[in-house]
Amino acid sequence: MLDPSAIKEEGIIIINDFTKTQEYLNRSYVQDGGLRFYAGVPLVTKSGSIIGAVCILDHKTRDGLSQDDKTYLQDLAGVVMDYLVTYTIRDRYRRAAKGL
Repeated sequence: MLDPSAIKEEGIIIINDFTKTQEYLNRSYVQDGGLRFYAGVPLVTKSGSIIGAVCILDHKTRDGLSQDDKTYLQDLAGVVMDYLVTYTIRDRYRRAAKGL
């Protein structure tokens, strides 16, 4: 379950400081890894399944992202999804050509 203090806007989840919420405080990536900041855009298929995310992680806290950074992150997620769809189609054609 996502922490309610996470900023959700424009399809982006932003957590400015993992150590400020009880939900993340005891996680190994916070305690041992020292991660503090997260921003991510989910990778969503056409059927609505979330298959991953394009993320920014940092050991320093941040005060959100600039609008340009948000746009870049969303665009990058779109490029990744376009690639995955294209790869899947090409793989299906390749398998069909080989009779697999």
